Amino acid sequence: VPPGSSSPIIVGDYVLLTSETEVGEGSECHLHCLARSSGKEQWRPKLGVARGMTHRKNGFVAATPACDGRHVITSIPQLGLYCHNLQGRELWRQSLGNVSQKWGFASSPVVYDGLVIQLCDSEADSTLTAFLAHSGEIAWRTPRDSQGCWATPVVANFGGIDLLIVNGTGSTDGSQGEVVAYDPRT
Repeated sequence: VPPGSSSPIIVGDYVLLTSETEVGEGSECHLHCLARSSGKEQWRPKLGVARGMTHRKNGFVAATPACDGRHVITSIPQLGLYCHNLQGRELWRQSLGNVSQKWGFASSPVVYDGLVIQLCDSEADSTLTAFLAHSGEIAWRTPRDSQGCWATPVVANFGGIDLLIVNGTGSTDGSQGEVVAYDPRT
């Protein structure tokens, strides 16, 4: 498997991870599925060639895939948000818009109650967006004041209420920080 900076995930008998290989002025990005018992590659769809701004230590495939047991979600902002089934067939893809920033992108998708939630902080027009896992349609989109966050949101239950917790910056130089709780359903 070529290099990548995402973490692998285990789903049943599979290990899923992303990789990138430099080609010309971009990086060819793949999603890999390996057999957990042998390490043998089961399938590897090409996601596309990513171009644009990222940090040399970050690359284009820093976000870790997510899975709900049926849908494998991969986020490469320069290319989009992808959904594959466990046989490697692409089910849908959605654009994430302009998510450029000098440090690159690393926020992994979050799967929650039939939704795929993706943090898309950038130097302008930051959003938190939820897509329907089965179709890729946008369920909701919330603008954010943050100009940069590379963390993955976390769903936590407080007193019987699920909250989606996300940090961020309140200024372009990162001097002001914020932590925001969202309703993950809306």
